[in-house]
Amino acid sequence: MEEDMKLKSTPIQRNEYDVAIELTNLYFSYRTDSPEVEEIQQVYARFYAVVCGMDVKFRNGIPVNKIEELLPEALKEK
Repeated sequence: MEEDMKLKSTPIQRNEYDVAIELTNLYFSYRTDSPEVEEIQQVYARFYAVVCGMDVKFRNGIPVNKIEELLPEALKEK
């Protein structure tokens, strides 16, 4: 006897930690040297702060096309 199964898909949600880790990995993926632990921690902390700041602004109704204006100058130069 064949049974009908209905699945409800759940969208994948990423939190601030996930995004900061992915940005940190991307940042270091273009380097050929091995960074020091302290440098990785500092870069992660910067990305985490940016992601959290952007999340708060988006929840308060800032349009998506304003993302670049929210980035610190140091990240825009990279």
